[in-house]
Amino acid sequence: MSKKKYRVLFLFLSCLLLFSGCVKRSGSSRRGTAGLYKGQQETTTEVEDTRSGTTDTVVVTDIDIQTSQLTVQSVKDNSIYTLNYNGGTRIQNRFGTEMLIQDLQQGEIAEVNFTSGKQKLLSIKEADTAWENTTVTKWSVDYDAKLISIGSDRYSYNDNLVVLSNGKKIDIHQLHSVDSLVVKGIDKQIYSIDVKVGHGYIKITGETNLLGGLIEVGTKIMTVISEDMMIVAPEGTYTLTASKNGVGGSMEITVKRNDETSVSLAGFQEEVERQGNVKFNIQPAGIQYNVFIDGDAVDVTEPVPLSYGKHKLVITSDKYTDYTEEIVISSIYMNKTIDLSKSAGTQETTSKEIETTTGQKETSTGGQETSSKEKETTSDSGTQKREDGVETSTGASKNNNIIVTGPANAEIYMDGVYKGKAPATFPKVQGNHIFVIRAEGYITTAYNYTFDATEKDVYIKFPDLEQSGS
Repeated sequence: MSKKKYRVLFLFLSCLLLFSGCVKRSGSSRRGTAGLYKGQQETTTEVEDTRSGTTDTVVVTDIDIQTSQLTVQSVKDNSIYTLNYNGGTRIQNRFGTEMLIQDLQQGEIAEVNFTSGKQKLLSIKEADTAWENTTVTKWSVDYDAKLISIGSDRYSYNDNLVVLSNGKKIDIHQLHSVDSLVVKGIDKQIYSIDVKVGHGYIKITGETNLLGGLIEVGTKIMTVISEDMMIVAPEGTYTLTASKNGVGGSMEITVKRNDETSVSLAGFQEEVERQGNVKFNIQPAGIQYNVFIDGDAVDVTEPVPLSYGKHKLVITSDKYTDYTEEIVISSIYMNKTIDLSKSAGTQETTSKEIETTTGQKETSTGGQETSSKEKETTSDSGTQKREDGVETSTGASKNNNIIVTGPANAEIYMDGVYKGKAPATFPKVQGNHIFVIRAEGYITTAYNYTFDATEKDVYIKFPDLEQSGS
């Protein structure tokens, strides 16, 4: 074969090899494209999973910024689970406006969308169907019927109601009538309660010279001074006044939530102007009126403090003739009922000279009264356990006593009056009562209680106290 033919054959084989290489590279490119398409297909599948993720209506019970997790409780079945969020999680308020995770509140009722298994939170939005009342101050609870009254409206709740105070779950029985609440629900069902303004405790000492006198905290709490007393008061700063027979004093105090403030009355020995508190009840209900005392307009939605002596009362109304009367303040607490549709001669005034009583349940303007309507089990057998963990039982001795069996050595106060250390026995009194349980090194805790008129002993064992700082 000539050299020319070899060169032609060489060029032919080289081209063939070059062509094969091109084909292989082309094939490799197709496989890469196929891989890209596969990746795109997987991304599309993930988007489809996002769109069809699990949805639920929940109550947000905890927000952990450090771990980027939300703990929620399902409204549908009360199950509790944790969801993981990230920068791609969509967070919206009920109006559809984007918000930060820091803007989301514990106790919020929300709609969530997440991937099951991974528990990846895709989106969360405040529920459109939910309502909230941020200033609930007049409320009461019927524990037996599981009903909460807010004004004239009544709402139901269940055993899984989320109740929060300072971000911590508490039992509904630990709410106090002086607390201000944020309440959230759907229709006539309440799903979460957050304590907006809670309560603390005032421990009174050095009261010997003022026993049987009157102590006032701000304008809402008024009670008789007794030995070793404990007062439940809303958190805030107030003027505390204590007096007996024109002798006493006052000081500014600050009450902190769940904390105890100690106040000594030993130095309250100055002459003070004697004052009474008048609770006005203006009839007929629903009319518009203005009240003036000694020429000054006053708000009669709360008891009005007035110095002993005579005062000129004037009530004006567009519907009735102006009402004028000279009222005389000569007792610590007075109820004044005025019906503007009747003459002045038919008005009713009742007064109570609280300072002449000792050791009895106080006459109060409402701060020490509980709104609880809880009823005690009065069967003759066994130990009953309430939802808050308080164990009660009744015996057949018919001595009409309350026997507190625990926590051992804890101080027991009923309606602010010291009853001794557990185990302690003292007379049962029909009606609503507030028990305060206290021990050094532990968090003071209050419970609402109601006793009926049956002549049977009631045994109570309160839950163990939580250690301070725990």
